Amino acid sequence: IDAGKAQSERVRVLAFLERDDVRTQMLSLGIGNEEAKARVASLTDSEISRVAAAMDQLPAGGDVGIVGAILLIFVILLFTDILGLTHIFPAISGKR
Repeated sequence: IDAGKAQSERVRVLAFLERDDVRTQMLSLGIGNEEAKARVASLTDSEISRVAAAMDQLPAGGDVGIVGAILLIFVILLFTDILGLTHIFPAISGKR
């Protein structure tokens, strides 16, 4: 993946996280907006490409697409916590 495309995809994912409905849903899952944006910023170009591609596969518009994208981001954040790459979820990482 070229750097320009990865940057464009990163901007698109970050813009999605700025939506009020997305922020509300992420908070309900225990993820603050700044935490989510920091994690997205730290994803590799390959990882951000997979997130953007998965977002493209979700139904356009409506709550189903939004919830699907939020769950996708949540799973990525959860997975990175399990691997010890992030510490967003204290119960998983053991940090409080």
